[in-house]
Amino acid sequence: MSTVRFTAEVLPDGTIRLPDDVQLAPGKAEVTVEQADTAQTHDVPPVARELADLAAGLDASDLPDDLAQNHDHYLHGSAKGIDSAQGIDPS
Repeated sequence: MSTVRFTAEVLPDGTIRLPDDVQLAPGKAEVTVEQADTAQTHDVPPVARELADLAAGLDASDLPDDLAQNHDHYLHGSAKGIDSAQGIDPS
């Protein structure tokens, strides 16, 4: 089974319109739908959506639980807690 990831348009009648550059063979396909709340995402730049899609496809299970609070430690080798000391809000 091959996997293809793309963003499609759902029409008012429930029909899903594939992007012009997506070619699928006729027949059955397993479909998983993740639909964003359009009221909250309409101001998000397209590059941010693309990065979010990319991140969703990555396995992040091996990342440390405190990565947000100590990103300088993991990126640059700084002491843990330095991000908080610099007033960086990890949320």
